[in-house]
Amino acid sequence: MTRVKRGNIARKRRKKILKLAKGFRGTHSSLFRTAKQQVLKAMRYSYVGRKNKKRDYRKLWITRINAAVRINGITYSQLMRRLKQSQVGLNRKMLAQLAVVDNDAFQAILEATI
Repeated sequence: MTRVKRGNIARKRRKKILKLAKGFRGTHSSLFRTAKQQVLKAMRYSYVGRKNKKRDYRKLWITRINAAVRINGITYSQLMRRLKQSQVGLNRKMLAQLAVVDNDAFQAILEATI
């Protein structure tokens, strides 16, 4: 059996992992074995985090809309029912943005749904 030298390929593989581990604390960024484990763990966390981000933003939008609507004496669920009945095609992100930035436009939407 002939000897196989994996110099360049092995070094590239290790450098790729260590580059991803840059900024980790202690030996997690410098030793290959621990860096590899931490990179795998970080990738799992980032995958879950991308899913949680969507949930968190939707909760934030609903909270903002609810706060803006309760000033006018109705609840969030009543507003959403009225929007659906009057066929207003604005999503929660846009409604929350209008409630925060342009209150006059948000009031006009509320009056249109009544």
